[in-house]
Amino acid sequence: MASRCHRQRALAVSHGTGNVCFADGTPPEITGVLDWETAALGEPRTELGYLLFYWRDDGDPTPGLDAIRARYGDDHPDAVAEVAAAAEHGFYRYANRPGSPSRRELVERYEARTGLAFDHGRFYRAHAALGLAAVWEDSHARRVAAGEPTDWEPLLDYTAAVTASIVDGEFEA
Repeated sequence: MASRCHRQRALAVSHGTGNVCFADGTPPEITGVLDWETAALGEPRTELGYLLFYWRDDGDPTPGLDAIRARYGDDHPDAVAEVAAAAEHGFYRYANRPGSPSRRELVERYEARTGLAFDHGRFYRAHAALGLAAVWEDSHARRVAAGEPTDWEPLLDYTAAVTASIVDGEFEA
C-alpha cells in the first residue's frame, strides 16, 4: 500500500486514446496514429483519464437529458439522439456491452501493467472532459463564425453535465 501513497513521477507521449487505429487481434495492435499535432510529453495517467471519460459503467447516472431534449430536440433531433446514445452506452458504444471491463477493471489493468497508481481518477477524467470540451467548443465556434450550420450544442451541454457529475463524485473510479 505504501506505493499508492507515494506519487510516482512518469512522463510519456500523451495523445488521447481516441486518436489511434487498432488491428483486430489479441492483444490489439496499433496500426495508425491520427492528429499527431495534438501529442505532447505529459503525465501518462492523462491517457487513462481520457479513456475513462468516454467509458460508461452500468448504473452510472445520466445527467441532464430532459433539459437537453427540451432545449434542442426540435432544432437538432439527430444530435440529441446521439447524446441520448452516449448517455446510455458511453461515448464508446462498446463500453458497457457484455464482457467489456468496468472502469475499475481498466484501472486495475493499467496499474498492473504500468506499475503506476491511478490515484485522483476524478481529476484525470475531469481534465480529459474539459480538454475535449474546449476542442469541441472551438469546432462549434469556428462553424458559427463561418456562418455554417452546427449541431454541437447538445453535445457541449451534455459534456458539461457529465463533467459536473465527475467533479461531484457521482461517477466511480
